[in-house]
Amino acid sequence: MVCAALFRLPKHDFLRRLQQQQDPRTIANPYTVDFTTIGVVQGVRLSCWVSVTLAHGRNGRCRFLNICRFFNTRDKCSIHSAVAAVGSSLTIFALLCGDINVLPGPPVTRANNAAVCILCDRPGRRNQIKVSCDNCRSIYHTACLRFKPNERKKYVAGGYLCWRCSLPNFSESLIDDENDASAPQAPRNPPRQRNRSKPRLYAFNARSLSNLKRRADTLAAIEHADADIICVTETWLSANHGDNEIIPADYVVFRNDRAVCRRASGGTLIAVRPHLKPRRLKNLEAGAEIIWVEIKMGEIKVLLGSAYRKPNAPATYNDRLIASLDKAGEIKHLFDVCVLTGDFNLDADWLQNPPRAEQAPAAEFLGPFSELALQQLVQNATRTTDTTAKILDLALCDAPAFVASVTIVPGTSDHDAILLDFAVTQRATTTVREIFDFKNADWPAVSQHFEEKFAECTFEGENVDRGWEKWLRIFWDALAEAVPKKRVRPGKRNSTPWITKELRAEMNSCLAYA
Repeated sequence: MVCAALFRLPKHDFLRRLQQQQDPRTIANPYTVDFTTIGVVQGVRLSCWVSVTLAHGRNGRCRFLNICRFFNTRDKCSIHSAVAAVGSSLTIFALLCGDINVLPGPPVTRANNAAVCILCDRPGRRNQIKVSCDNCRSIYHTACLRFKPNERKKYVAGGYLCWRCSLPNFSESLIDDENDASAPQAPRNPPRQRNRSKPRLYAFNARSLSNLKRRADTLAAIEHADADIICVTETWLSANHGDNEIIPADYVVFRNDRAVCRRASGGTLIAVRPHLKPRRLKNLEAGAEIIWVEIKMGEIKVLLGSAYRKPNAPATYNDRLIASLDKAGEIKHLFDVCVLTGDFNLDADWLQNPPRAEQAPAAEFLGPFSELALQQLVQNATRTTDTTAKILDLALCDAPAFVASVTIVPGTSDHDAILLDFAVTQRATTTVREIFDFKNADWPAVSQHFEEKFAECTFEGENVDRGWEKWLRIFWDALAEAVPKKRVRPGKRNSTPWITKELRAEMNSCLAYA
């Protein structure tokens, strides 16, 4: 048996010399095992291999004789003293068994906290998505299980068995009368998936997307929502944060971060999937914490906005936000629908029709909302405390029939999130376009056209831009004369002719084994 002792080492290239000067007798010893320990001198961490035979007891000596010669007398004595300080063979055996806790204390059992995940051994946040085993009632985080969205929706409702409960009932005897094998239960039908032809908007107050402790919950909530549009307020981001650090890469991200201040705060963000063809309208922002984006849902043109108004905002802050709403009202007639979300922190009674302002800041915004013909769709409180329950996060639309449903779901901060399902298909109609049919082109005619045109014109005495424009004009004239055109529709299977049938089969086989 072997013990590894921790002792002080000088600041030298110890590992290199150890490989060159190791005693061959130690390597030949069949009872020698290398244990890596750490010695720290002046902040430098080194590794040392110490082999000690228990037969020598307390007076054990280092078997690396050449290394002992390398150190001075005091260091060599410290090695011997460290080895001798290990103690008796019983102490060495107790240290080697691995059951000794370095910092003993009261054990933290899961009985103290029933919501502790079995895998990560952490309770998680209040709004973190969890699943419970139907048999043993153990709690698992869906992020720890790496569930896909369809699996998460299936097992959150019930019917999940952990790996321990799903194992067969093994018996040590060949004949077991107590556990009779019964016929397996019929598999449950998987839940019907939601029709993803309907766009979805997910709006929430994040209170810092840059918080590392909350980032996993935010990503899990975004993945669970499976939304086509994400509107976030209080992002607390700056220029040091990248777009795809928090938001998945399959979104087009538009940000309006608050200017540099003493502490991170404020900020808005809109993330849209590319098939909705988003385009930012920065001329409507007017220096306020708001983002305006133009999107297309099929044939419907939508003006989408996401705003944040901080509590107890000064008059100049409110004026900039109202000015942005006025600019949006000037071009609202160019769009079919206008949707505005965000955390406005307005004290008003939104359940009345029309809404009634409780305090002065709310009255200043009810006028612009009325001029834009916006109706507030959220009917439940989005921020609840021990004493109050208020609707602070709003979802306004000038065409309420355009929104199929409004749902309040748990958020990642002290605000609840809003889910909007739109009553429209997001699939855009395919438009016919004309392209050059190079397969049936008359290439001799193209060459003859180039010879005639290049012989007539000269490029001497002209700058690069003029020469490029002249050459490009000759090129397009040649294609128009000698290359026919054909009408195609985008989205056909033959739109990528370079992907053959054999290559597609290889791609599917690789995805199957991924």
